[in-house]
Amino acid sequence: MDINEPVITTQDEMLFVNDAGFNPGNVIVVTGAATGIGRATCIAAVANGLMIVGLDFDETEGKCTVEMARAMGGQMIVVPRDLTKDKDMMVATVGEAAKLGTIQVSDQRGWHPAHQTSSKTSLSRSSTTCSA
Repeated sequence: MDINEPVITTQDEMLFVNDAGFNPGNVIVVTGAATGIGRATCIAAVANGLMIVGLDFDETEGKCTVEMARAMGGQMIVVPRDLTKDKDMMVATVGEAAKLGTIQVSDQRGWHPAHQTSSKTSLSRSSTTCSA
């Protein structure tokens, strides 16, 4: 069975929320931002006007997510971080993200604190081509 990420090409595929709080002065921190659900969360949030700070160890795919977000007309940066290290998470959330605006949401789907991470956890990702 071949399973791939959906391709997001237009804002017609987005859910929009009519809320004054969705603006570039408000920041959402998204872990695992380089691919999968993290990437989709970034794209949907940026399409709704939020500033995104994406965290992921995969810098190449993270940059691809940034390109996709900017193609949607939004603002996003990606910060390379090892999400298995609590210190990296705290520095990224309190440090980089706070400089960009008011942190409203921290989506930590991809964060598994070191004390809960199995030594068998694989940090590999499937390779995709950035088509943004």
